[in-house]
Amino acid sequence: MRVPVRALFALILTAGIAGCGERAPRQDSFSGQACLSALASRGVRFESRGDLSDGSGCGVGTAVAMRGSVADFDRPATMSCQTALAVDDFERNVVQPAAARYLGGPVTRIRVLSAYRCTRVNGSGRLSEHARGHAIDIAAFTTRQGTVSVKDDWRDPGPRGQFLRAVARGACGRFGVVLTPNTNRDHHDHFHFDTGASSLCSL
Repeated sequence: MRVPVRALFALILTAGIAGCGERAPRQDSFSGQACLSALASRGVRFESRGDLSDGSGCGVGTAVAMRGSVADFDRPATMSCQTALAVDDFERNVVQPAAARYLGGPVTRIRVLSAYRCTRVNGSGRLSEHARGHAIDIAAFTTRQGTVSVKDDWRDPGPRGQFLRAVARGACGRFGVVLTPNTNRDHHDHFHFDTGASSLCSL
């Protein structure tokens, strides 16, 4: 995620205008093995990665390589176990119902652009939520009828665009920060969702 500091500060100041509604309870009560057990009980496909650290300040506690829940990911996405719980909840309760309503069938594959990576907020020295395993960037959703991409379909007036906008609205109740193509040009081709301490819904 690359967000200019001034732009991010302005967005945070105006977050109340956008409005996120009620945010889902955080999964902080789950940690370590308890979190992994909760993830497994939901049927999420993942591999435990332990605690990750690269020695430069980036790292993830109780990391998992998530491969999918209801839908498959196009590639494993490394993130914290708590974030994986939020992603699973988001897919089951937001993505799949929206797909049934607007696309006529379930999402079977999700294209992940990025998850854990050691990066800083553009223009600052602060670590991004990606660097802590608290963020995921999603570029597209595939159903049996085809693929809906954030880049190509965000502004579509028909079912594809309606689906994407419903997904973004629903994400605001389950993640602390939601960024879309309306946020800035850095997000023209993906959604950014994170479970960090900040609160911002940019639709």
